[in-house]
Amino acid sequence: MKLDDLYRGQPDLPIWTLVSSLRESLRGGSRAVLVAPPGAGKSSLVPLLLLAEDWLQGRRILMLEPRRLAARSLAWRMAELLGEPLGQTVGLRTRDENHGSARTRIEVLTEALLSRRLQSEPELAEVGLIIFDEFHERSLHADLGLALARDVQQGLRDDLRLLLMSATLDEQALAARFDAPVLRCEGRSHPVAVRYEGAGGVRQPLEQMVATVIRRCIAQESGSLLVFLPGEGEIRRLQRELRELPDDCSVHPLYGRMPREDQAAALRPARAGQRKIVLATAVAETSLTIDGVRVVIDAGLARGAVYDPSAGFAHLRTRRVTRDAADQRAGRAGRTAPGVCIRLWSAEEVLEPIRAPEMRSADLAEVALNVAAWGGQPDWLEAPPAGPWAQACDVLQALGLSDAQGRITPDGRQVVEWGAHPRVGRLLLDARAGGQLAMACDLAALLQSEGRPRIDVDVHQLWLAWRRGGASPDWCARMQRESLRWRRRLGVGKQVEEADPGPLLAAAFPERIAQRRSATGAYLLANGRGARMAPEQALAGSPYLVVLDLDGRGEGQIRLAAEYSEARLRQQFAEDLVREEQIRFDARKAEVRARLQCRFHALVLEQQPCPTPDAEAVRQALLAGIRGLGLACLPWTTEAQNLRQRLHTMARSKAQWPEVSDDRLLAELDEWLGPYLYGLRRLDDLPASRLIEALTARLEPAQAAKLEQHVPRQLSLPSGRRCRLDYAGEDGPVLAVRIQDLFGQDATPTVAGEPVLLHLLSPARRPLAVTRDLPSFWRNAYPEVRKQMRGRYPKHDWPEQPWLATPPQRKA
Repeated sequence: MKLDDLYRGQPDLPIWTLVSSLRESLRGGSRAVLVAPPGAGKSSLVPLLLLAEDWLQGRRILMLEPRRLAARSLAWRMAELLGEPLGQTVGLRTRDENHGSARTRIEVLTEALLSRRLQSEPELAEVGLIIFDEFHERSLHADLGLALARDVQQGLRDDLRLLLMSATLDEQALAARFDAPVLRCEGRSHPVAVRYEGAGGVRQPLEQMVATVIRRCIAQESGSLLVFLPGEGEIRRLQRELRELPDDCSVHPLYGRMPREDQAAALRPARAGQRKIVLATAVAETSLTIDGVRVVIDAGLARGAVYDPSAGFAHLRTRRVTRDAADQRAGRAGRTAPGVCIRLWSAEEVLEPIRAPEMRSADLAEVALNVAAWGGQPDWLEAPPAGPWAQACDVLQALGLSDAQGRITPDGRQVVEWGAHPRVGRLLLDARAGGQLAMACDLAALLQSEGRPRIDVDVHQLWLAWRRGGASPDWCARMQRESLRWRRRLGVGKQVEEADPGPLLAAAFPERIAQRRSATGAYLLANGRGARMAPEQALAGSPYLVVLDLDGRGEGQIRLAAEYSEARLRQQFAEDLVREEQIRFDARKAEVRARLQCRFHALVLEQQPCPTPDAEAVRQALLAGIRGLGLACLPWTTEAQNLRQRLHTMARSKAQWPEVSDDRLLAELDEWLGPYLYGLRRLDDLPASRLIEALTARLEPAQAAKLEQHVPRQLSLPSGRRCRLDYAGEDGPVLAVRIQDLFGQDATPTVAGEPVLLHLLSPARRPLAVTRDLPSFWRNAYPEVRKQMRGRYPKHDWPEQPWLATPPQRKA
């Protein structure tokens, strides 16, 4: 078909305004970005408009779509515009379909197939242009495919063109990173009136609320309705709510895993005099046109997998859509005529402007495997986050798909050729070696299924329900298709062979092997995470499981698992078992416990007391325990506290003096206390004398002499007595002394230049006064003390001027 014929067929499409600019950009450069709103004609016309370009030299155009449904619809639409059957000029390739021939010039394919093709054919000799459609979705496979294609363009094929297309993009940031001009055209969408109906008053289930809005729109609005819901479950529940509708209304679900004929029925225009109500997930946001839609009802929710690298699980999470997605959904109401969009949230709610790349929240193991097969990091538009990337590389190494240097192994190469996720690939590899490929293909289908019936958490029972027809026919048919896809890829027949799934799944998920730790259904996974199983489940009594699905709440609830055993674990992972002394500090008993253990990662298979543990390991455990408990756990007798305070007093007044603050002592614990812990197992076995010795050993001989000189343990009094100073209190050095022992002294004793706090006592050692100013006490407070004490202690001297009196001589 000539361009003139295309133009005559759709002359009002906005994309025509950019045809010359797009041609010029790709003629003079190798990259371009095209931003055009839904309905502009970019997806269906741009590949056709570029087919005759000289620089293409008769080579093919690859057109990438993020979803199979969009790829299928677009391929059929372009073939229809050319007046040809699919498989001639326009071909289609998904994991389930392959329509093409030697005449094919445009291949529409899903994004995941590009990286697989580049791995086997890096030069892409027959390809002149790769178009990344709907690039704003930033899927893992789109980012990976673009990175690999940029490598090819820079290293092998400088004549290869790359074109990014989308309705909504962060243009400036993308243009800077992609180093390409941005071409933009305005849309031709009709006006869409947007109304917000946020949930208020009495809350009701989403399906009931949407059903109410649908019935009102049927009565008040014209045209067909497109309803956006987060997932298949909500679609099915809403279908049940809509059983009684006017005769001219028909309800059609639309989601990615539907049979093709049902998807086609949802996309076909309504018959004359009829109205369609299409209940769709996010698959209907882009690259699809449903003729006759005048009303969009948007629940404002999207569901997707969010991967937790620390736990090793991906969880489906329902979140508010971003602003760009909401705008695209609304635009579906104005493709052919003015329409209305009803948003089921408040107008005051602020949405995130654009969706984040899937690279930031997804399981990166499959991407990491492709990068290992590629031989090095490609030219990323945005590099994967460091933490999840490192975890993904660890997974590959644990599965034997890459080595310690990150290089792909022969097993890893085979998994890439199969196009399998690394875990599914490991499952298939082990099953092939053990002659259990038929069962493994079934398990691969089960692992990657969505909308799994809640029959049992036991994957074996779920498999039996599928194979014996005990689950919903739609789900069983979908499982059959998925299993056959794997069987065709691995050359396995249709025979059904039952096998124990536990060992096969353990090979794919070794860190998810779980050990029961209580009779109430609590389990510990090999990766250290806790999990629980409902007590009523038959597997709840199993000593070992392989956990395949876990909800995302704290100590998650197990949703799918396979039975396993310790004997199988010991046999299957014999090389990974670790036998060692396990020496740790028991904080509750303040002692070191030593056990001989056999472990599989975090799982202890057996242990027994260790009578002669390694002395250094015990000492290190004691040090760790002291750090954890704090210095207060040490035997701080009054003498030990006094010594520490004397050292602290000296450190305040002298530079280059060992500090004894908590922070410093903890930081240097191994240095000053460590040598005194050898031979000990319990903190209670550490005598205070050894603690005092350890503190004293921090001083050099000259420092020890200065300590006694400037911060002495005792003071000599006028009476001839030597009295011990108490440094343990918060008020500094304290000297508790009978008042007569200070007769003849008119100055307050000092330590390190600071006055001592005097606790003056009666002859019976009862408190009389507390002071740091002895001269002031003698002259002001003492006369009253003398008056009271003379009658009570007549045998003792009470001179009027005690600072001049001769003290009674006493033995020290």
